[in-house]
Amino acid sequence: IADYYAHTPAEIQCFFEESALVIIDYQQAIENGFVRMTQRMVEIMHGGEEEYA
Repeated sequence: IADYYAHTPAEIQCFFEESALVIIDYQQAIENGFVRMTQRMVEIMHGGEEEYA
């Protein structure tokens, strides 16, 4: 995927980033909610029920 991503037009790269197929910018991942979602998935898998604001 990384090789394909590197050679695609900017609009396709944007789609990849918005869909979390690739994470290039950690801050952007936070803004799009992917970091929070990943933290919650880990909690669910390990039995934690903490809520993040």
